[in-house]
Amino acid sequence: MSTYRLKNVLSPRSVALIGASPRPGSVGRAIMANIRKAGFRGEFGLVNSHHAEIEGMAGVDRLDKLPFVPELVVITAPAAAIPGLVEQAGERGTVGAVIVSAGLGHGAGSLAEATERAAQRYGMRLIGPNCLGIMMP
Repeated sequence: MSTYRLKNVLSPRSVALIGASPRPGSVGRAIMANIRKAGFRGEFGLVNSHHAEIEGMAGVDRLDKLPFVPELVVITAPAAAIPGLVEQAGERGTVGAVIVSAGLGHGAGSLAEATERAAQRYGMRLIGPNCLGIMMP
């Protein structure tokens, strides 16, 4: 495995959580809480097309409306949206994505294949799909 852009993914200076949620028990809310609890010191943005604010933190409805380019995006959005989200992130200059969402399928013609193609176009590193995130002790 190449180490290309791995430092940016494991120690990003900026992160966007796509699929942040105010709903108790949701994956998007749990990840948001974990990032905030961990004391992440870089730029942190929320992306959710249905909520302009979550737990007192302002969000945007589209990735391209963030006032910064995130080095890393963490995605908890529905599977069908993920190839397009990775494409948008790559276009903005994002270098990596952690895809928590499941249901992308496998092999030719799958959402997973479309996601991988989008990431390859921009030299993005992917962790996931179907992952629980990254833990750096």
